[in-house]
Amino acid sequence: MQEMLCENLATSKGFTYLVPQDKFPDLRDGDCEHGWYHVNETFIVDATQPGENLGFVVAVTPENLTVSTCANLQWQLKCDNIQFECIINYKVKHQATRESLPGNYTSSEGKEDASSPDWLIPVIVGIGIGAIFITPVTIWFCWQKTRSDQWQLVGGGRTI
Repeated sequence: MQEMLCENLATSKGFTYLVPQDKFPDLRDGDCEHGWYHVNETFIVDATQPGENLGFVVAVTPENLTVSTCANLQWQLKCDNIQFECIINYKVKHQATRESLPGNYTSSEGKEDASSPDWLIPVIVGIGIGAIFITPVTIWFCWQKTRSDQWQLVGGGRTI
């Protein structure tokens, strides 16, 4: 399993997953099949058939896969002539920042509301705390004024 950050996979075209070339037999061997899958082993694309713009697949070559969405993927290699099989799971980690191409948000994890500046929550909390202290003081002053007005009425309009 290879763990990586989405930001490390990001390229100008999308998110590129590389096949480690140094650890496997020659991928041009006609008896080897290799392709890309979702982690639940649902087939995405045959890596031996280079292509572009295949759904969320931006481009595929025998050496890599570029997709529009950063996701957990799996690469499988099977060589029947030498009884060799390999599966690599690519597990991605999302950060709090947006892991997408400019203008194309593709990840739901770590999503922040772009219309809420960082200072908004402290301002709201400050207003709430201020209201908690101001409300009792205002009530006390109103109560004092009401008592004072009642005292003046009892005295016949004269202050005692």
